[in-house]
Amino acid sequence: MSTYFNNIPQPDDDPTDSQPQLLSNFQAILNAQDRNHVDFNDLANSGRHEVIELKQQASNPTPISGFGDLFVRDDSGTQNLFFLDAASKEFQLTNAFNPDTNGRATLPGGLQFQWGTRFGVLNEGTIPFNTEFNDPAFNVQISEERDNNKVRSLWIFEGSITATNFKIRTDDTSGRIIKWFAVGLKKVT
Repeated sequence: MSTYFNNIPQPDDDPTDSQPQLLSNFQAILNAQDRNHVDFNDLANSGRHEVIELKQQASNPTPISGFGDLFVRDDSGTQNLFFLDAASKEFQLTNAFNPDTNGRATLPGGLQFQWGTRFGVLNEGTIPFNTEFNDPAFNVQISEERDNNKVRSLWIFEGSITATNFKIRTDDTSGRIIKWFAVGLKKVT
């Protein structure tokens, strides 16, 4: 790694005296440029990146008027990619998830999918979402896991879908496994 020397050369410097610092500066610039960029001599792709690495931020960057910010931040123990628009509105672009557990995924623009499993539902119950939606969920789908061919009724109470939960009813009294999937807008903080 080469050292970069600021303020080299000075107006009264003899270039031969500053040559080691100038060469070190050129090497430091080349080293920085070579990280994730195409080679200087690749004229067809000059100025392009091979990959973009973003350092994880502890919090949202301070926005600059008229510009958007792309950044990585820890979100519940997972690094996720975010975009902050010129009006400081945050959009989560990625979300690592495991479809076998309760979870959520957010699309650019704030559309959010949530899913989960509820064990031991008897007759009726309120099922909370994994995280609050901005408004009542647009749609909730439910299904039941069962160990026999007996047909049972399972439904969502009319008007019971809120931003935080929904209420279901089943004619089963033995406590079944209910799987659910909901669509709504991510809570704006």
